[in-house]
Amino acid sequence: MLIDIIHLGRIPLKKGFNSTGMKADKRSVLLNPNHDWTTSLHQGPQDIGFDTSLMTLTGIQAPPYAFFRNGFLENNHSNITFWNKGEYPMLSGTSIVDYSGEGSIDWDSSGYNMVLVNETEKFLNAYLTNMSKKNETDYQPFFGYVALGNVHVPHSPPSYYLDGSIVSGYYPSGHLDVLREMDLTVGALIKILEDKNLIDNTIVIFTSDNGGLASNGNTRVTSAKYGHNSSGHLRGSKGQIYEGGHRVPLVMRWDGGIPKAERRSHFVGLNDIFATLCKLVGIDVPIGQAIDSVSFADYLINENKRDNLRKSLGIWRMFKHEFQAESIRMGRYKLIRDRANGNLQLYNLRDDISETNNLILDQKYESIVKIMLERLIEIGPCYENKAPFEVENMIDGNTNIVNCTWFRLKKKNCQVYPEASIQCKLTCLQQNADLCSH
Repeated sequence: MLIDIIHLGRIPLKKGFNSTGMKADKRSVLLNPNHDWTTSLHQGPQDIGFDTSLMTLTGIQAPPYAFFRNGFLENNHSNITFWNKGEYPMLSGTSIVDYSGEGSIDWDSSGYNMVLVNETEKFLNAYLTNMSKKNETDYQPFFGYVALGNVHVPHSPPSYYLDGSIVSGYYPSGHLDVLREMDLTVGALIKILEDKNLIDNTIVIFTSDNGGLASNGNTRVTSAKYGHNSSGHLRGSKGQIYEGGHRVPLVMRWDGGIPKAERRSHFVGLNDIFATLCKLVGIDVPIGQAIDSVSFADYLINENKRDNLRKSLGIWRMFKHEFQAESIRMGRYKLIRDRANGNLQLYNLRDDISETNNLILDQKYESIVKIMLERLIEIGPCYENKAPFEVENMIDGNTNIVNCTWFRLKKKNCQVYPEASIQCKLTCLQQNADLCSH
């Protein structure tokens, strides 16, 4: 049995400890006597294709405040302490702990990104050393994923960057300072590739996983007081169904492969990167993989090649395992549906990118709303269109003919009918993630 832990990996447990129905307390996972850190995380990077990795389980924002190398905790128990909420002077600057919990005695949120840059350079050095021992015909590509702490809270910029540049205090807020650090970090990674003569044959992708921070006036969190709004003129912020919640930058560089200094305007999803990279490097998408990924490789190379681009893009908002809202983009229009009451909103993003003018009551849009709603139901979770199916009770072996609504009304059914995790993924793996141990 394994206990889930936030974000990346599952905690290895000592033999004989039964975790059924339990949920890990992320504040005390490192010194918990039932956790076996002499072995590696389960379902960590080392189990999904990464040869080497250095990571934290929750970034810089929450405990445990410790690095894991290749799935193993880097520190032994004598080097683990309990960090209370607060600010701490450390080697790189002021480390900030927003949520109390266990971590390494040398934890320093202000140095997090510089650690990742140094590790990336070590990885590339090892790669080049390995390649030098092989013939040119034995050349192997590399893949590096650098998940920066910028610009997630806590905003704890280093005093100085690796090259000596001032960071903390350069701007009037910590938020703006970590934006500066991000610029320095990305620039440093590009320079490493250039210095090692790897840039010409490397595809570089810069993007984010969600929209901007809420402009709530708290300068410790945002820089609204100083005129900076992460979402700009977009409505909403991180995680919301509006454009400011999920529209993010996507910058790609491939010298000799992708035209320089050009822009593209068609909508794509991060899920499309999989198929796009496969097309760019000339390999087929494995059967059964990336089924919601649509390549934009041809469009990337030539802006006139738009025939095979995606025709719609769906977005679903989950909050604390609750399905709250969904939207679909088709052409210039975006339809939003509130899951609690079924209310609809329609916006023309070409004319109203800030989503201020709801067109849903205008009868001339009835046909496009009908088409968009049908498509949203088609690509979305199974609430409306999942046919009844047979499930077997894992305890007594009895069978029932049910649908997803049956699981939603009695959530613990997900525990005793394993088929739920296959047939009704959203219901049993998202809304009830704490109940489904299988």
